[in-house]
Amino acid sequence: MFSSHPFLTATLLLLPIIGSIFVSPPRSAAAEYRVYVGTYTRGSDSQGIYQLSMDSQTGKLSLVGVTENVENPSFLAIHPNQKFLYAVNETRDFQGQKSGAVSAFTIDPQTGNLTFLNQQSTRGGDPCHLVVDATGKYVLVANYGGGNICSLP
Repeated sequence: MFSSHPFLTATLLLLPIIGSIFVSPPRSAAAEYRVYVGTYTRGSDSQGIYQLSMDSQTGKLSLVGVTENVENPSFLAIHPNQKFLYAVNETRDFQGQKSGAVSAFTIDPQTGNLTFLNQQSTRGGDPCHLVVDATGKYVLVANYGGGNICSLP
């Protein structure tokens, strides 16, 4: 049946093997992963972006630290190169403007700790979602209160 399509035959035979490689992590994979959790800080006891360690065998989460003084970091995204983390600052007032903001952080490759880089206005209130494009050049932000989107370089 497949003799007239040798490439297709080889592809179909290898598909189950390739699929299992992508589904199953390699044995040398890290036993623990870093997890970042954004929170609402205004009017609560929350302090910012929580960093947890997740055991890949048990799923247990353990608190590692907190990046404090980040206002309402309610949604987070990591840059494709894994070196930067972006957080929306879900607020309606940023530096005297009727706007929210996006905060940028570097991720320490050894510890996973965050270091604040800068903040930019989202030109609309209550930013609620962001995504980094595949090239890593732009951050797109949806402003819930402003009813608009913003593209940041």
